[in-house]
Amino acid sequence: MRIAQSLTLIAAVVLLTGCVNFRIGTETEMPDLTVKLPGSAYADYVGVPAYSGTILHGAILPGGERSGELIALHMWPIGGLDLGLIGARVNILGAEAGAGTLLYAPGALKEPYE
Repeated sequence: MRIAQSLTLIAAVVLLTGCVNFRIGTETEMPDLTVKLPGSAYADYVGVPAYSGTILHGAILPGGERSGELIALHMWPIGGLDLGLIGARVNILGAEAGAGTLLYAPGALKEPYE
């Protein structure tokens, strides 16, 4: 009787697994993760810039590529902090992230200390 129950259970498992189809993985294309908010954000590894002779750099209303920032303070090679009206950019040992809205849309900088 136990053998009949075991065989029935094995047969049920084999038959049910033949009917079940599943896949673990990702799609072949990257998903579209669009957020429609009045702001922007990014994260990137930009690396530690080469030593340029300046260890501490600070600016008030720096302008140029940093349009919209109010204050920028950087300490080589540790990182830096840039503040906008409503937003910020933070760099720690080359890992950089920023988010902002209302006149401040941070992005990766070409030259971090200019």
